[in-house]
Amino acid sequence: MLDIGWSEMLLIIVVMIIVIGPKDLPRALYTLGQWVGKVRMVARQFQDSIEQMAHQSGIDDVRKEIEDVSNFDVEREMEKAVDPKGELGEAFKIEPPDFNAPADDKPRIESAPAEKKDADRKGDADHPAETEKKA
Repeated sequence: MLDIGWSEMLLIIVVMIIVIGPKDLPRALYTLGQWVGKVRMVARQFQDSIEQMAHQSGIDDVRKEIEDVSNFDVEREMEKAVDPKGELGEAFKIEPPDFNAPADDKPRIESAPAEKKDADRKGDADHPAETEKKA
């Protein structure tokens, strides 16, 4: 708050003892405590009145509306507008592959025989780019 360290507090106490005197110091501290209490009470009343004015003016309602807007889910609202019953989503739903299925159920990719690959390459010889590479 005021950021007063121990050394500053010690200096203030020494100055108070010198200026006020040890005999009147307790009465001065009591009076200072009463003033601080009054200042706190006024500050608390001011804060309460500000909160009451904010409540009466509807700022709480505006705050709630802003929170509702910040929590708005655009993707969900788009889904509800385009497909309210969820029929399209179910029609286009793709099942993820089952990696725990037995090995026999997995599709196998077979390579083409070597003779067929050579025949395909000979057919590509008609292209000028292939003939330049061979030459």
